[in-house]
Amino acid sequence: DLMASDWLHFNSIDFHPERDEIMVSSRHYNEIWIIDHSTTAQEASGSTGGASGQGGDILYRWGNPAAYGQGGFMDRKLFFQHDAQWLSSAEVLIFNNDAGIPENRSFSSIIILDLPLSGEGDYTFDQGTFGPSAASWTYAADPPEYFYSNILSGVQRLENGHTLICEGITGRFFEIDNAGDVVWEYINPVGIDGPVAQGENPRENTVFKCQKYPMDFAGFQDRDLAPGHVIEITDRPYCDFVTNIPQVKKSPVSLSIIPNPAKEECRVELSHLEGMADFVLHDIYGREVFRQEDITQDGMVQLHNMQEGIYIATLIIDNAIYASTRLVVY
Repeated sequence: DLMASDWLHFNSIDFHPERDEIMVSSRHYNEIWIIDHSTTAQEASGSTGGASGQGGDILYRWGNPAAYGQGGFMDRKLFFQHDAQWLSSAEVLIFNNDAGIPENRSFSSIIILDLPLSGEGDYTFDQGTFGPSAASWTYAADPPEYFYSNILSGVQRLENGHTLICEGITGRFFEIDNAGDVVWEYINPVGIDGPVAQGENPRENTVFKCQKYPMDFAGFQDRDLAPGHVIEITDRPYCDFVTNIPQVKKSPVSLSIIPNPAKEECRVELSHLEGMADFVLHDIYGREVFRQEDITQDGMVQLHNMQEGIYIATLIIDNAIYASTRLVVY
């Protein structure tokens, strides 16, 4: 079972060199955890040693007191969060994916957390619970539902004090100023069907996170940064690389694969399909590697001979794609 094997699901990691500590984000525990980086492997297996004297124990945790027996559901502050990172030795920046859950609403938020540190720099807690009771800064859209990504996503605090946000599920990048006003916005125009024309909405254009680099970034040295071709479809070819994947046709047909990732077989679920179609897999180079003809509403597909990897699964009728999705084979 994927969830059973993925019970920790660390989706981000950050290192603070001055404190010599590591911070991880545990999605399923709805917490961030900080541990001592200075320990040896032997010290990390116990509760003594290292600069903290606590070995591999968690030095600080925040987001869900119920995870360590100190509260209930309404005490949670983090919900499936991503991209936890230090802003300073005493501040943490977090993308809180399902911030509206306590209110039964669907929206995300960005928070800054002030770490509770003693004069000696140790983490403090009150009556067995790690504070603080609330974030020191929060951003949410107005209305909150205008900003929401239940998975993926990331955030970056820029040098000018602005905040760059990746709304992962929609492929939307936007920058806000100190007042929370959007000053720049961009939608990833490349979805599962390829690039779209400017102004159109791509399907499945998810992005895990984005990063903004300053002009003096070392990787830009000796690089030509002159603007080039646009990503969206124009009257010029998108690129010179041609595959044998047939053209996409707009269609109400939807395609789902269960389970995904899949190993030896999967079930193909179709909706709004009249008649039969071919279920085809292409590899990342656009080469057709599998075809099962005359599939109907629901059907089983055997994957015993498939190599591990990521494939584009398509539903083809008369050499046109009526639906597509990604399939991971492991």
